[in-house]
Amino acid sequence: MIIGHQRQKTYFLNALKNDNLSQGYVFVGQEHLGKFSLAKKLAYNVLFLSGQKDSLDLENQLSSAELKKMELCPDYTEFADEEEIKISDIRDIKNKILRTSFGTSKVLVIKKIERMNTEAGNALLKILEEPQGDTHFIFTSARSGSIMPTIFSRLIPVHFNPLKTNEIKKHLLSIAQNETHANILAELSGGQIGVALNFLKDPKDLENFKSNIEKLKAYLKDPLWKRIANTSQDNKAAQEMILDWMRFLEYVLRSRFLSQDIFVDGNHWKNLDISKLKNTLEKIHSTWNLFSQTNANKKILFEELVLNLPPHLPEDSAGVLWG
Repeated sequence: MIIGHQRQKTYFLNALKNDNLSQGYVFVGQEHLGKFSLAKKLAYNVLFLSGQKDSLDLENQLSSAELKKMELCPDYTEFADEEEIKISDIRDIKNKILRTSFGTSKVLVIKKIERMNTEAGNALLKILEEPQGDTHFIFTSARSGSIMPTIFSRLIPVHFNPLKTNEIKKHLLSIAQNETHANILAELSGGQIGVALNFLKDPKDLENFKSNIEKLKAYLKDPLWKRIANTSQDNKAAQEMILDWMRFLEYVLRSRFLSQDIFVDGNHWKNLDISKLKNTLEKIHSTWNLFSQTNANKKILFEELVLNLPPHLPEDSAGVLWG
């Protein structure tokens, strides 16, 4: 099941039923919200269900058989890896679009459109300006500010918000019958269903999360010289760490008055200075916004963050951040 985003699903179902789907969309929002899953499901509806209005479906994940059908469809093109999108990739796209359609429509789905370099972006712009036949473009982005303005202006932005905690918890309970665990993972996910599922399914993901929180605890206690020595993070590792810090501190703020927890020792929470904790969280939030929405130097941003994290834990509360 594709969790949440009912407004977006309703919008696209109406567009499909009324044959009113626009040429290009960009799904904008944080990572792990389900944007790409919905983009692929929308593409499947366009390619295989356009003449079956009663069979349209944006609620369920694509089955393995449907995924295979998409993979073999010559009218469907997808870019979903983490590599930079180059001019050669756009040439391949253009060649596919120019071929004779096997169906009534063609669909191009690109995950993280901001991965495109300038040369590739200019080539894609020409395709958007001169679309061939009934071609639909569905892109996703977690950093819409990094998309070429000329490309962004030709797309309809569809914004995705973090999911409600109860939506994520309900889905987790349908997979694993442990309410306490599901509730905490839902809270820690920060509204990102993909994060919650990764925590549930992959113990390594949870261990990495714990490791990042230990580093936050160390940064908050260390003097400046030691913080500088400990900032040798690459961009990806720094980005993941910042996200984990945000999720955890938001969780601490929301859960402060609970009596117990599988991650944090509740007996120590009374020692937290809430005002300073909020200041720390605001600093992390502002850095994440720069990290995700601009092309600023990621290493410098991370170094600035750890140098300016305000220490706020009493000396006797080493167990507060991790029991």
